[in-house]
Amino acid sequence: MKRRKGGDYGADCCSERYALLYELSSIVEQATNGIIRTDPDFNITYMNRAAEELTGYTLAEVGGRKPDIFGARLLNEEESRQRYESIRQAGRTEWEFVNRRKTGGEYIVKAAIFPLRNDAGDLLGYVEFHQDISERKKIEQELREREELYHALMMQSHDAIALLDTETLNPVEVNPRFEELTGYRRPAAAMLEVLDLFDDSRENKLKYFQRLMRDGMLPSTVRPLRARDGRRLYVERAATLVKVAERSYLLINLRDITEEMIRRREMEQELALATQVQQALLSEVPQAAEFAIETLFAPAGFVSGDLYHLEWYEPIRTLRGYLLDITGHGLASALQTAAVNVLLHEVMDLPEKLSVSGQLEWLNQRIFRYIDETSFAAAIAFEIDFTRGRLCYASAGITDFLLNWERISTPGLFLGIDRKERYETSYLPFAAGDTVCFMTDGITDVLTSEERWGKVTARDICGRFRGKRQANRLKDDATALCITATGRRGHANDHGE
Repeated sequence: MKRRKGGDYGADCCSERYALLYELSSIVEQATNGIIRTDPDFNITYMNRAAEELTGYTLAEVGGRKPDIFGARLLNEEESRQRYESIRQAGRTEWEFVNRRKTGGEYIVKAAIFPLRNDAGDLLGYVEFHQDISERKKIEQELREREELYHALMMQSHDAIALLDTETLNPVEVNPRFEELTGYRRPAAAMLEVLDLFDDSRENKLKYFQRLMRDGMLPSTVRPLRARDGRRLYVERAATLVKVAERSYLLINLRDITEEMIRRREMEQELALATQVQQALLSEVPQAAEFAIETLFAPAGFVSGDLYHLEWYEPIRTLRGYLLDITGHGLASALQTAAVNVLLHEVMDLPEKLSVSGQLEWLNQRIFRYIDETSFAAAIAFEIDFTRGRLCYASAGITDFLLNWERISTPGLFLGIDRKERYETSYLPFAAGDTVCFMTDGITDVLTSEERWGKVTARDICGRFRGKRQANRLKDDATALCITATGRRGHANDHGE
């Protein structure tokens, strides 16, 4: 069938037969699939418009040649002979193969080939229908890869995974880790209502399900789980609402953290013991008529990097003390403060009397044994002479303290930075009714950020920050020594044990 232009078939167009042929010719020409006709020897005699667009060749370019010219790989003579012989033997044939356009681009074709015969059964040639299925093949490949990925995630995941029907809450699918963790194996797992595995009230389970349906996802939470054999486990549970083909499912992910919880509890017990030990290392608060002392020791965690030490010398009516803060907080800092505490006792018990600045210099030269190059310590040493009514102090990195309402700035380099650093002793009057409060940066930083300097007195500090500790609002270890001069004079037996 040769393509004609203009549609002028002469007088024969009036006949019904030629009208039908014309109509069929138009249908073939406008078809979206490529149509190629060959003679009995497979030489191309016709290509419709779609075939020309698909291959990039015109009929004039390939007429008289075999269709394997379109193949991505040219066939040798023997391969070509075998192909066309198989088509002759099979009659109607379908297969998929890769073709190459004239421009060089490859595409995948699904071809249907069948013989064309006249009414007498004589072979007139062959007709090939070519459908470009490249995009479909690409989608099929992506779907296969996604299915393989899904299967790998489900089957190889170290977490237990269950896909639940939102109406019954029964598993549609579970992975091997889910079966291992819970003890429920298929098909028994299919009858399980997964939320019943958790030790929780029915009401709370329903609330969890309702929140999940509303929000589409719930973050990971730690929940106790009861396995089929009665074992009590702890898991991190996360859930997501997913949609597949207009249906909703719940994807439940469970990670077994039972061993982690056991280790955490053991660590908490050890830290609780460390807290008790650290509290015991703090010096007892002296008792005397001359003063009243309120202390605050509030670790940000279980243990603190802060430390204080107080001693009352009744014969000379002098209270001596230290406040110290090792860099950071937590167990490492607590161990360092325990070691530095030994130095504090040594410097307080030295036979020769050192000034407060001399005491800091003595500490600074020896503290390097207990801290590394990434650590340092802030400290303030002080003495209050109640006979003279005088406070003397020297600071090494603790930058401020309160005297009644007044913020006192205290310059001085941290301990553990320069062995040769010199510190300065300063003096302030300290009369009856005065209160001084020495604080670590867990408190002074808050006063600065909340702009509370000048709005709180030294007497307010311990109570205010004790409340913050109870509300879990402390970001760093907070320690304070608040000392008030009573104006009274005690006797030798007035000091504490």
